[in-house]
Amino acid sequence: MYQIMTADEAMDLINDGDVIALNSFLGIDIPIELHEALYKRYQRTGSPKHLTAISSAGFGAWDENKAAEGYIRDGAVDKIICGHFGAMYSTKKLVLEDRFEAYNLPLGCISHAIRAQAGGLPGALSKVGLDIFVDPRLEGPGINNISKDDSLVKYVELDGEEFLYYKLPLINVAIIKGTAADRKGNISFEDLFTAGDALSICQAVKANGGKVIVQVDRLVARPSRPHNTIIPGCSAKISACWFPLNKLRKVVSDVWLTLSLRYRRSQDTHHTNP
Repeated sequence: MYQIMTADEAMDLINDGDVIALNSFLGIDIPIELHEALYKRYQRTGSPKHLTAISSAGFGAWDENKAAEGYIRDGAVDKIICGHFGAMYSTKKLVLEDRFEAYNLPLGCISHAIRAQAGGLPGALSKVGLDIFVDPRLEGPGINNISKDDSLVKYVELDGEEFLYYKLPLINVAIIKGTAADRKGNISFEDLFTAGDALSICQAVKANGGKVIVQVDRLVARPSRPHNTIIPGCSAKISACWFPLNKLRKVVSDVWLTLSLRYRRSQDTHHTNP
């Protein structure tokens, strides 16, 4: 079922103990307003708590006070499974203080494990990670003293070959940034740099009976072109959160770009026509 709601209303859909997949690439295409709304709710009510956060490429904004940093710092998250911690400034410090469990898996292996859930499979096999730290025969994926979950990566042999078996907790909430939502809940990504794992995450959440929450810049009456529509409206229960301010920023940016181009062209014309 497709619904349009505010960020605060969307964050009320998240429950204690939920496993949340966050789609972004380091600091790119992060649904900042959704993270801020989740932090506000946690500050106000102490809930949701005991969350697990999963992201293949990380979800920091190179700022200790933006994105998920606030609610992670205040204790809403019990476990993070991530391919990159570099852009999460305060979070990576807290990891070393043993404030919560933290696991560092290869980016692509997290993506494949998400796709496995989307296809109804528990996990994914890969040769990536063999004989490096993530290999449980060496250190395993835990990166602090309290991260002892041995279910995430297992060494297996199949037909005489060595593999690592990657298995994630069942994802039941998706938090994603998109460009636009149409009247049928189709989400397009034409203004974003990357779609990342967005489709796989939504498919996994649908397979697990969960909820997809998408921040968009605008609502449109006419559906986007098919190649821009990354998330079909039928893929899950979608809640689209519309932020007109983002649309305004986009318009201002486009106007400034147009003015800059016009100015540059006028200067070029001036120099070529004495």
